[in-house]
Amino acid sequence: MTPVSRNLPLWGMWNVYLAFIILLTIAILRVNKAKVVVSSFIGLEADILFRIFLFVPLHTYRIFYGFTIETMRLIWMAGALVTPIQVGISLVFTTILYSMLNRIDKLPKETLHKNS
Repeated sequence: MTPVSRNLPLWGMWNVYLAFIILLTIAILRVNKAKVVVSSFIGLEADILFRIFLFVPLHTYRIFYGFTIETMRLIWMAGALVTPIQVGISLVFTTILYSMLNRIDKLPKETLHKNS
C-alpha cells in the first residue's frame, strides 16, 4: 500500500484476483488438465504484477514519465480493460502453439528425419 495506490481503484486489478483464485482452485483440486494454458495465464499475471510494482510503488510513473496521480488513474482504468485482452490473445496463441508442438512431438522420429 502506497499513497498513490490508495488513489487507484481496486477493480483495476481484477485479472490478478482472478489469477489468484484460479491458482488456489487448481492447488486445492489438483486439476491436471490444461497445465500449459494455466501456467501461461499465471505467468502473464505475475509479469503484470511485477510491472505494476515497478510503475506504482517505485514511482516510475512520476520519475520517468512525469505523470500526475490523475493521469495515473486514467492509465490504471484503461489498463484494467486492455490487459485482459492482451492476456486472452497470449493464451490463444499459447494454446495454438502448444497444439502444434504437441502434434510434432508425437510424430514418428523417422518421419521427421526424412523431411529434413
